[in-house]
Amino acid sequence: MTSSNLITNTNHSSHINHATISQTGSSSETKQRLSDKRQAEQPVVLMVNGVTKTIGGKNIVDRLSFEIRRGEIVGLLGPNGAGKTTTIRMIVGLIGISGGSVHVQGHNVQEQYVEAIRHVGGIIENPEFYPYMSGYDNLRQYQRMSEGVTITRIMEVVKLVGLQDAIHRKVRGYSLGMRQRLGIAQALLHNPSILILDEPTNGLDPAGIREMRDYLKQIARDEA
Repeated sequence: MTSSNLITNTNHSSHINHATISQTGSSSETKQRLSDKRQAEQPVVLMVNGVTKTIGGKNIVDRLSFEIRRGEIVGLLGPNGAGKTTTIRMIVGLIGISGGSVHVQGHNVQEQYVEAIRHVGGIIENPEFYPYMSGYDNLRQYQRMSEGVTITRIMEVVKLVGLQDAIHRKVRGYSLGMRQRLGIAQALLHNPSILILDEPTNGLDPAGIREMRDYLKQIARDEA
């Protein structure tokens, strides 16, 4: 991801500033092209090819195709009923596919489900936790059900989602945004190749939405 430069114009040296803006704009375009080229060289972690879901003779999802490369953030946009959640559920194998295929790290979700799903972390609905346990103990509970998750990894994901100061508090006292971040931490524990979130900002206020977006950008950068 590339950062954008903020250039402030001043009245007393407009000629110089115009030249600077022009030069910086050219540099920005060059950086963007280089960034796009680097992104195109990243390996594909998710490939959706001609996916269709038919219910009652109606195509809820019709021949959808796209791919996601390592480090990318991709959003599914559309009105209610457009098939976004249905698509997510097909990607993670919660519902069947009427046509097409989904591959995660080269593994077909329909034919190689176990191999494919081990590369996926996700929150498909609101994350559920034991409210009278701390955030840390909830993650430890998940650790017991997962192979290879260490205490070090737990603390890594806690730091990544910014819950260091609250991780030993009981979850019942968490705000909605904190619960969402704890859910993301849980989804990241087993080092997935792709993180799938269904409406992660649902119910958050504008400040919470912005905070969540910042965390997702950081996760894409740090976890890649």
